[in-house]
Amino acid sequence: MEIVAHQHASSIVAIEAAIRSPAERIELDVLLHDGRLVVAHGRRDARDPTAVRLDQALDLIAKSAKRLLADVKTAATAGPLGEALQDARLAEQTVVSGQIDHINAVAERCGAARAWTLPASGAPAGPLGLATRQARDRIAQAAFKAIADGRCDAVSVERHFVEQALCEAVHRAGGRVFAWTANRPREIRRLAALPVDGLVTDDPVGAHRSLRRQADDQADDQADDQADHATPGHAAGDDTRAADANV
Repeated sequence: MEIVAHQHASSIVAIEAAIRSPAERIELDVLLHDGRLVVAHGRRDARDPTAVRLDQALDLIAKSAKRLLADVKTAATAGPLGEALQDARLAEQTVVSGQIDHINAVAERCGAARAWTLPASGAPAGPLGLATRQARDRIAQAAFKAIADGRCDAVSVERHFVEQALCEAVHRAGGRVFAWTANRPREIRRLAALPVDGLVTDDPVGAHRSLRRQADDQADDQADDQADHATPGHAAGDDTRAADANV
């Protein structure tokens, strides 16, 4: 499972910190503003004169061993983003996420993998955005169909809607599941156990620590089970005592 470092701050320092972190993939929110691609979650961030240009961020990632998750914020961003990924030679190690028409527009330019962000129109959340049983079933069905029909390669799903049925459906269709955004150790361990293929987090160091602890606990449990089964005379002793009691 990949740890994906989500970038809240649009700064070179934040991107460099994510590159140094244990994350295997870096998420960048990408927006076209005044004719240039910037790393920004919304228009307000994009208007900040200190917003990082996408070409600067891609240059840093290209020099590292990290992969990229690029979140496409608008339709106008899609074409230029595809060209930028192609120019940076990062398309093969990039997953683009967003609305299904946006991600396909990027992929047409550069061939990057496509992750449909859910909930979305066509697979909405429940009332008030709640992860109701009906909404979770609807999203799992929509994810399976979209991947099976070749409209996307993966899904990027808000964590409250991610459960085993969704993961099984997506994997059965040949796709991947990215879950966002998990920061608490208990939720990180829950998602890893399903399992998801990518876990988006604001704290890649903490997520890595939680997963290491989970792996250590599982290894200890396996060792205890093996020790119990390997104890000489354990089962035989029980049978002998039972036989003596019947004499």
